[in-house]
Amino acid sequence: MLTNYKKDKAKETHSNILEWLQNKNIQVSELIFGEVQNIPQELDLVIAIGGDGTMLHAGRLTAPANVPLVGVNRGYLGFLADIKSDTFAEDLETIFAGQGIPEKRILLTARLYQNDKLLAEADALNDVVIKNDNAGRMMHFDTHVNSEYLTAHFGDGLIIATPTGSTAYALSCGGPILSPETSVISLTPICPHTLSDRPIVLPSASHVELALNPRTETAIITLDGVEFGNLDQNSRLEVTESKNKLNLIHPAAYDYYKILRSKLSWGRDRSR
Repeated sequence: MLTNYKKDKAKETHSNILEWLQNKNIQVSELIFGEVQNIPQELDLVIAIGGDGTMLHAGRLTAPANVPLVGVNRGYLGFLADIKSDTFAEDLETIFAGQGIPEKRILLTARLYQNDKLLAEADALNDVVIKNDNAGRMMHFDTHVNSEYLTAHFGDGLIIATPTGSTAYALSCGGPILSPETSVISLTPICPHTLSDRPIVLPSASHVELALNPRTETAIITLDGVEFGNLDQNSRLEVTESKNKLNLIHPAAYDYYKILRSKLSWGRDRSR
């Protein structure tokens, strides 16, 4: 189990699930949140307890090891951690009985080059974001897709999101919601100065390259909200689909569109 002990509610849920697993004679390994760097491939399942941030962290760990991941929500939204704390027993029962719903989700690999030298490489489950490090000024940068020039962007930055990340930062910037079943990514401008600069959906196999215009000296790159590096005049950022896949396991009653309706308050008559 991987538990985010920074969340008080997660501690109690951890104890309850641990007791339930032990009563089922299921061998449990404790993974320390924030300390574990690699997931042993011999594990059959990782249960992450926390919010979506915990799930993002757990997803980046489990994907390279190809270990299935299930999430118990003790956070706010719960788009990824879809098991409720008060129904974990029945939901985990269905999963251990082989009735869970498996789902594979794509990740992105970001590579930062300086003068063709690879400086950094890492995966993101939600998104790769480039933002101006000077909030008071507009940034200028160029985007290429599969070595073909796409456009010059003028604004606060760009979000390259997976279907998983389409309901995160990209959504707040007007990006489209992408079904997790689709093999696509979205490019969503952040506060574009040109109103015609709109989000675009690309095949996940696309090769996206970003470079700064001479009018902008430097920018910040984040992966799933974690700082990855700085883009400057001598560097470029390349984003491709990762060779790793996230293996999620959902409870038998999982319904993605029900989650969307619940979390985004769709179909509710607020006048009543």
